[in-house]
Amino acid sequence: MRRWDPLNDRQLAVLQRVAGGDDLHDSDSPTRQSADALRDRGLLDINRRGGWQATLTDAGAFYIEHGHHPDRPTNTDVAPSTSVSNRTPRGTRPRQTELEITAQQLIDRLQENAGVVTVVDPEAPTRAAWRRAIHAAKEDGLLPRGHHLRHRGRDTGDLRIELVKGEHPDARHWAPRLRVDVPNAIGQVHPLVAKLQRRPGRIFVTEASLNRALRILNTLLTEWERRGNSAELEDDAHGITMICGESRYGTQISEQREVVEQYPTSEELEQKKVYAWQRVQPTEREVGTGYLVLELKHEWKYSGRRRRWADRARWTLESKLTDVLAELEARAQLDEERRIAKLEEEARRQQDCEAAMATARFRFAEDVKIKALTEQVDGWEQAARIRAYCDALQAAQADANSDVTAWIEWARTYADRIDPLRRHTFQPGISEPRPQDLKPYLGRWSPYGPDARY
Repeated sequence: MRRWDPLNDRQLAVLQRVAGGDDLHDSDSPTRQSADALRDRGLLDINRRGGWQATLTDAGAFYIEHGHHPDRPTNTDVAPSTSVSNRTPRGTRPRQTELEITAQQLIDRLQENAGVVTVVDPEAPTRAAWRRAIHAAKEDGLLPRGHHLRHRGRDTGDLRIELVKGEHPDARHWAPRLRVDVPNAIGQVHPLVAKLQRRPGRIFVTEASLNRALRILNTLLTEWERRGNSAELEDDAHGITMICGESRYGTQISEQREVVEQYPTSEELEQKKVYAWQRVQPTEREVGTGYLVLELKHEWKYSGRRRRWADRARWTLESKLTDVLAELEARAQLDEERRIAKLEEEARRQQDCEAAMATARFRFAEDVKIKALTEQVDGWEQAARIRAYCDALQAAQADANSDVTAWIEWARTYADRIDPLRRHTFQPGISEPRPQDLKPYLGRWSPYGPDARY
């Protein structure tokens, strides 16, 4: 259902309730479902923070006043607002004017409509015409200085085109690409290509395509090294390894094959002494098609990225060398970004682990002090209780014998031994904790390092 289609009776009733001041906060489920449908059409705003409240939008107020959605297509292809309707009746051919939209016309309409043009659900030819205009506006340099174009609805739905101030967010990834041309003959032979000429088994092509494959590789390697990179042949691998910094990419060129049936020649039949009445069976064998393929070794860390270029009816592999080099450089940049991110993550983990170790040492020392203080308080209280007992025992035994007197003297001596006030040092000595001493304070961290396991 399109957002400008007429509302049903329930939706219209809900819209009128909100227009009358009801925010629907205590409404039932069917009413809220209708409100959600109105929100999807842009007629209501629904706030679910701290409850459930519906408010009327400008489009909703327009519908209440005029009886239809403000985005409903009109009879003209360009409405006075920023919405443009190019929908033609089913079964009729689009008018030629709808299919001819120049880049300048696009820019003019954007400037007339505050930088936004919306083409309501256009037919495929009209949508393609607008997209051609977008491309032409970029290529012809018609955009105002400091602006860029964005559009949504490339294939389906409404096509919304916006003229946005500022640099395109992906502009930093757009580097000018110099076309790499493959000559008809190899001039200066690259050292690796010279080795391949002596060992052609490293490239899986037929003899008819060998010279062309070597010309492509020679051009690719020359341009790759011109950009400050290197390459090498590895004894245990087919093809060539392209090297950029710490990154290595296996690259291989081959020829597409096809299976054909081949009947023996008359000479071969005669040699085999095959009679005319005997049925001859063809043999199947692979032959080269002349279509060359350049592939990068598959690695899961580059999943989703292009890794294969080949001859096609509309282009040749030679014309794709610029894209191959761009992909190699993009992978190298991605590897470098990942390497830096990994180093930063390792440094962050190291810092967090060191901070956790420092906190663990502090907590360990605090627990040692708390334990010593608790023991001192217990000793002090115990010594005071022993002395009080000795005083009471001595008072009760006025004619105490020698045994009682000796017991009281020993008890007072013991009280002096456990009384911390009789000491000269109160703060306990704290030695360097062992790893097992810190484990209770480290949580998920190991005392042996950020990447160590218990």
